[in-house]
Amino acid sequence: MNKGAGTAEIVALLAETVLFHDFSAKELEKIALNFTKEIHPKGSILYKRGDPGNKLYIISSGQVALIGSSGSNGKETVLTVLGRGEVLGEMAVLTGEPRTVTVRLEATSEFYSLNKKMFDEMLMESPLLGVHLSRIISRRLSATTETALEVIQKRRLSEPKLILLFRLIDELSGNIFGINLGVSTLEQTRRRVCIVEPCVDPKSGILNSLGAACPEFSNLETSATALEVVRKCRVSHPSGLDILAMPSHLISGALDKNRVFGILNYLRSSYDVSFILTNPLQWESLRTVFEEVDQIYLLSPAGNQDQAGYKTKLTQIIEEAKSGTKIGQIQFVEDGHSSFTDTDNIKIGWARSITKSYERNKNVFEAMLGTPTIRAVERMARHLGNLKIGLALGSGGALGHSIIGILKVLERERIYPDIIAGTSIGSLIGAMYAKGMSVEEMEQVALSIDKHWVRETIFWDLSIPPKNGFLGGFRLQRFLRKLFNDLHFRDLEIPFTCVATDITTGEEIMLNQGRLLDAVRASIAIPVVFKPQLLDGRLLVDGGLVNPVPTTTLMGMNADVLLAVRLSNSPTERRFSADLAGQGTQTQSLGLLDIFFRTLLTMSYQIAANKIEVAHVIIHPQTPTYSWTDFDKAADLIKIGELAAEEALPKIKAQLPIFADYCTTKLKWGNSAID
Repeated sequence: MNKGAGTAEIVALLAETVLFHDFSAKELEKIALNFTKEIHPKGSILYKRGDPGNKLYIISSGQVALIGSSGSNGKETVLTVLGRGEVLGEMAVLTGEPRTVTVRLEATSEFYSLNKKMFDEMLMESPLLGVHLSRIISRRLSATTETALEVIQKRRLSEPKLILLFRLIDELSGNIFGINLGVSTLEQTRRRVCIVEPCVDPKSGILNSLGAACPEFSNLETSATALEVVRKCRVSHPSGLDILAMPSHLISGALDKNRVFGILNYLRSSYDVSFILTNPLQWESLRTVFEEVDQIYLLSPAGNQDQAGYKTKLTQIIEEAKSGTKIGQIQFVEDGHSSFTDTDNIKIGWARSITKSYERNKNVFEAMLGTPTIRAVERMARHLGNLKIGLALGSGGALGHSIIGILKVLERERIYPDIIAGTSIGSLIGAMYAKGMSVEEMEQVALSIDKHWVRETIFWDLSIPPKNGFLGGFRLQRFLRKLFNDLHFRDLEIPFTCVATDITTGEEIMLNQGRLLDAVRASIAIPVVFKPQLLDGRLLVDGGLVNPVPTTTLMGMNADVLLAVRLSNSPTERRFSADLAGQGTQTQSLGLLDIFFRTLLTMSYQIAANKIEVAHVIIHPQTPTYSWTDFDKAADLIKIGELAAEEALPKIKAQLPIFADYCTTKLKWGNSAID
């Protein structure tokens, strides 16, 4: 630590802060003499809640998280994340009260601290300091009144990320993936994105893959500062994507840890997402980088045995440093299916045509276009950018055909759900989509259903004697087996949960493990109508009894943009439609099952009205003249779903930065030269 750091560096920092920015340069030079420079490692605790308030801190570089309690249970939660120029601990120093929050370092950070005695003396000498201090306190107090959802949303929009991609695949595939992931992140999030490549020869790396001119490294000294390295090695593309190709030794912690911290903290302060591409040859020199980044992904071919050893070594490094860096894996499955059901072990279906296309055209973007891989890369970008699209599919019998129409419109607009939760018919449609069925395939299944199928599969499938349901569901079971066979949740392409009800306890049961067939069968088992499904010792029936539109389930699955499909109509809408059709007296001859199902719909509508409000967008197909048994009217209902989606599109697009009309970024470019 350096006492009395009265330099241009601390004066410039003080001028950036709310607390000191109105002071003159001469006054700041005097104030700077009272500060002490401190550096603390990533993962350490600067101070804990309840500690005495004996110091004030100003962040010079790095990033810290303020942790407080939330709710009646006192559970700890991240309130906000702060960076350069922010003041910490001023309230405790002013009042003498204990610290009200815990401060944890999200990156190795540099501070300038001021002890309480010095602070009190400065406060007596300068009334202006007290005025600015009151502004900070007011801002902090107003922040604590925000709801947990608002705080999380703000953090998702502002928290920068350092993500290291450790290539165990061939260099060309790694470069194509890394570049397309960077561009997709820029495109999907409209945030500042940088790709960093420590390399020996930049002419054979990412810049070469882009067909771009390389910076000159020969005039970079080993003693170069972090800022000098960035200025001389950074290349900007017209799209807004920055490439930082630098000699490996300049980011080696073995030579200069402070320079490494400086480069990484520059990335945190200048970009929202930074991807660092490395390989095993750089293992020894990048230990400090491994400790400092937020996330490491091992990129490996499916079945590769080396990744386990590297993961073990990385885990040991992270645990020794106590840095909290997360480690995951991205497996490349040649011409296979992608899967995001396990976020620690993501599978990317890698089309073999990608490499061939690049070798033919030398264009990293055209190489991936038109392949299923591009959708997986875009999904990965939303995952990293905290913009995962969640789709809650509600209950409603045959009205569920309209969901297919909704999906048709979403896919036409390149809006692909990343997470799905479904109840009853919503679980059936959701499971089909989550397993990778195309919307066209789903539509063909729906259109193949006629009145004969409805009678044979549903109404003639009697349970004799009707012990716990009129209909046995045996033919329905065969239908589901044709769709899902022995598929398990872990085999799906995207995370999926279906909702059922424990008929014994009335609990909501979320099913996301085991055989998909059993879970869907439980979720669609209308009580009294179908026999309950025995699963894990529980008797399960239709989830619409407890959560007709499982938007809250999506929140628990960490979806960021919540889209909800409500199929049920209000009792007023149903009565109004019957009167229009001249059927006002038809209710006198309704069958028992129809009466029962209408009762369920009315109850479900009321429950959904209370739970669906958390959705960002509600899609409601207008189907008041259709019945829950109209499975043979798929063509009409699919069109109604399309109309509902078209109507909701402006609201949906307003939630997704990729559709922001204020952004003029040109993406998916050709091999134009980089400025």
